[in-house]
Amino acid sequence: MRVSFDHKEISRGLFKKKIHIEVLTTVKFSDEELAVINNRKLKDFTVWDRKPDFVDSDSIPQTELDKIVEAGRYTLTIGKLMKGKPDSYTCASPVHAKNYEQEFTAALKTLKDFIAGNAEKPESKMIEL
Repeated sequence: MRVSFDHKEISRGLFKKKIHIEVLTTVKFSDEELAVINNRKLKDFTVWDRKPDFVDSDSIPQTELDKIVEAGRYTLTIGKLMKGKPDSYTCASPVHAKNYEQEFTAALKTLKDFIAGNAEKPESKMIEL
């Protein structure tokens, strides 16, 4: 699995322009990982249930935000990462972007272990307790 993070400054707002950091993450799976994902049908597996990004949570009423979250916009699945286009997430500041990158990296390490664990079926065994 190869992961790249790209941080871009973006300005939002009509009158009071605020600078935010957009984190673009691209994940490229190895051929072996893709084979496991496809053979085990893991595309719908949730990698990370993220919270709404800073910009959305400030500008959208809570009821609408709840609908967006329920619709799965912030749920990151293996299938979404496999599409080949970068995943985008907006952060309030450079520190928030760095923290987000660390959390994303931890989720991807867990994902890598999950894929590796699905590569082989478990062996039958008997234990005595």
